[in-house]
Amino acid sequence: MKKAILLLVLVAFAMPSLSFAASTTSASSTKATKIEIREAKIKERLEKASTTKAAKLEAKEAKIKERLEKASTTKAAKLEGKNASTTVDTACVGTAVGVREDAVISAFSKFNTAVVSAMTNFKTALLDVWTKSDKKERSDARKSALETFKNAKKSAGDTYKTERKSALETFKTTTKNTCKATNLASEESESPEPNL
Repeated sequence: MKKAILLLVLVAFAMPSLSFAASTTSASSTKATKIEIREAKIKERLEKASTTKAAKLEAKEAKIKERLEKASTTKAAKLEGKNASTTVDTACVGTAVGVREDAVISAFSKFNTAVVSAMTNFKTALLDVWTKSDKKERSDARKSALETFKNAKKSAGDTYKTERKSALETFKTTTKNTCKATNLASEESESPEPNL
């Protein structure tokens, strides 16, 4: 009987450890399953992200190729247009250059005459300033003379720029329409501008 009781006591003590071992195994297998599920989800997200990224990169690459093809086609068309008429009526262009330069010289001559006139008027006004005895009168007269000079000089400069621009536009129109020279380089169609 003592043996039976001892056996029962051992079994009673052993049973909880057996059930604990079983629950530990069950808990660790549940954790392992959860970890596997998480890993699977992470792998799925990574695959989805890499697929999405690859699709975006392919779309960008396709756009770039399309732009390059369009640019090369446009450039080829421009080159064809430039090379279409390689013969230029040089006599016609020479005449147009002469007309352009005469107009620019005339505009600059008018500018010079206007500035010299403004300077002469300024000199006369300054001489008149010094005939006044009152300091405030002299100051006001000097300021007025300077303002008049600045306005005259600006007006002369504006007139010159307008006339020069008109001469250049007339030249471009003439060479394009009359001389049929559509591919003149910019240095061949420009006139030097003096510093004003």
